[in-house]
Amino acid sequence: MSEKKQDHKLKVGLDGNNPENRKGGQLELFNRQDHGLGGLKDDTDGNASATKKAVLSASGRHSASGGICDTDKKDGYKLTKLGWIPEEWEIVSFEEIAKINPQRSKVSGEVSFIPMEDVSEGGQWVNKGRTIEVINAKGYTYFEDGDILVAKITPCFENAKGALLKGLLGGKGFGSTEFHVLRANEVIDTLFFYYHTRIWEFLARGESNMTGSAGQKRVPTTFLKTYKIP
Repeated sequence: MSEKKQDHKLKVGLDGNNPENRKGGQLELFNRQDHGLGGLKDDTDGNASATKKAVLSASGRHSASGGICDTDKKDGYKLTKLGWIPEEWEIVSFEEIAKINPQRSKVSGEVSFIPMEDVSEGGQWVNKGRTIEVINAKGYTYFEDGDILVAKITPCFENAKGALLKGLLGGKGFGSTEFHVLRANEVIDTLFFYYHTRIWEFLARGESNMTGSAGQKRVPTTFLKTYKIP
């Protein structure tokens, strides 16, 4: 097994109001903060590039221990335990903005198959050639295009194995039982949500909430449901 790596940085930034203005605002806020996304590769069509570069060029607002560094009042913003956020925003849990491990939809024929080794520590689905017949997929984890995969087992979770899925055969697929699946709803930009599963704060807190015996520890669904972002 590979060594644990925690070279990601810190946290924060999400949305919560007018659906028409919400998604752009989420990425704009995230772009002004340093989340340690240096190891995150662009997706195949480069959609993440501009946002990632902006994130990396911005200065952080948190200390290495997770404390808030900047406490000066900012017009139009409020200070929360997660940092500065627009006054009209709220802090929400993952389960309020996404389905966690959603139920399988009706599907048949041949679809994509993603074992754990086909998801990189850089946050990418790296081998898109594997497929499986649905009739043979009993017991595997189900997902669809636009879903976010998060490894649940140690050391894969700590090493940030995960992916934002795009290009599944027929838009659907199955994979390792050691994946959690997050499906964002309409109030959150999916790419922005995906970034929250890549940053140090999420990985560190997930690791501290793992359950099970040594070598078989896993991030429980309850952690994902209750993890909060603005």
